[in-house]
Amino acid sequence: MPKKKTISPKKRTAKSKKKARSPFAFWLNLVGLMAVVAALFYVIIFVINLQPSTRSNQEIQTDNRAQQITPQQRSTPDPVEQIEVKEEDLVLEFIKRLSDQISVDTDKIRVEKKDNDVKMFIPLPTQNEDLYFCNMFYKGRMEKNGFSLVNGVETYFYIKRVKINAQKLIFNKKGLTNQYSLVLYVNNDTTKKVNIAIVVNFDKNVNMAMINKLLGMSKNLHPAFLPEKKIAHTYYSRVNSAGFPCIIRVPMEPIGKYPYKAGKNSILVSDTERKVTARMKKFSSLFPNSVGVSNYMGSHVTAKRLIMEPIMEFLSKKEMLFLDNRTTKKSCAEQVATDKNVLFFHKDNTLDSKITNTTKRLKLIDALSKSKVRFIVYDYTVKTLQDLENLDSFVKLVQTNGFPLRQLTELRTLQQPKL
Repeated sequence: MPKKKTISPKKRTAKSKKKARSPFAFWLNLVGLMAVVAALFYVIIFVINLQPSTRSNQEIQTDNRAQQITPQQRSTPDPVEQIEVKEEDLVLEFIKRLSDQISVDTDKIRVEKKDNDVKMFIPLPTQNEDLYFCNMFYKGRMEKNGFSLVNGVETYFYIKRVKINAQKLIFNKKGLTNQYSLVLYVNNDTTKKVNIAIVVNFDKNVNMAMINKLLGMSKNLHPAFLPEKKIAHTYYSRVNSAGFPCIIRVPMEPIGKYPYKAGKNSILVSDTERKVTARMKKFSSLFPNSVGVSNYMGSHVTAKRLIMEPIMEFLSKKEMLFLDNRTTKKSCAEQVATDKNVLFFHKDNTLDSKITNTTKRLKLIDALSKSKVRFIVYDYTVKTLQDLENLDSFVKLVQTNGFPLRQLTELRTLQQPKL
């Protein structure tokens, strides 16, 4: 039998034993790692804060430099700021502060200087139009602030050719070069202006030159035509088509021996109601689209109710107004117009001789500025081209001074004028 091979057991190699780490080395490595991490952390924080920190340092340095500026350097202004403040400007600011206490519109205070005299025009509001009160107010406040009153006088001046009454207080003050005058006046810009209506009466001598002049004037004027002249309707048509509110001058019988003094087509007190109505229809057809009528003469007719009633009835149906020229104090026109629901006016004044030159026109404007009525109706008769030239100058002066020129129909809602 073959011998069994005996397998010799393999030698086992012994595993190498690991060296044991000492506790000291472990902690040393851990501390080193933490030191590296901390160093990296501080580096990152330093980098992040580097830019803002630089700006803060620059700002601190700027502030330090500003604190090191000497008083002489601080008192030296920039070239732009080297502007000399005038004495009168300082006083004006002081006056404005005072004026504001009594509701003066300080933006409207006007200053005039001539040599060493400075005038300050102070427009007082309507609620403080008591010049005596304002006089005492300024006097007291000025003296309290070192000014001395030299004099106080009544005075006047002109605004757009309108005479303005005022009080002037003259002050001076020790240390000031100029003398200062406060001119106190009521601010007319804040008061209501009188409304004005003007009726322009053309006589029998009307011509084309007058009509051409009128066409270039205010469209709020009321041209009034007589039906006497054959070509009157031609003139009327041109003016009416241009937009003027026209009036028919109806001839009526005056008081006296001659009933036909106003013309052959006059309305007479002896006329029947039917005849009066026929006359009114004839006049209306001759001057179509008229806004109303006025009486030419007529002192006898306007005092007779029986004659005025058919006239007013006709006007009521046509929605036309009646302007009474007041040729008699006994006129019943207003009462009949009220009964018939007719818009009624009467003239307040005649302009003819009051506007023939600049002085008279200014005087009339001055009177208007003192008037307390709501509106005034003026009557103006044109006989020559020069009359229209005078009227044109007056109308422009009226409008320049802020007095509204109205049509009579616009005054419907206003208080009726009183003589």
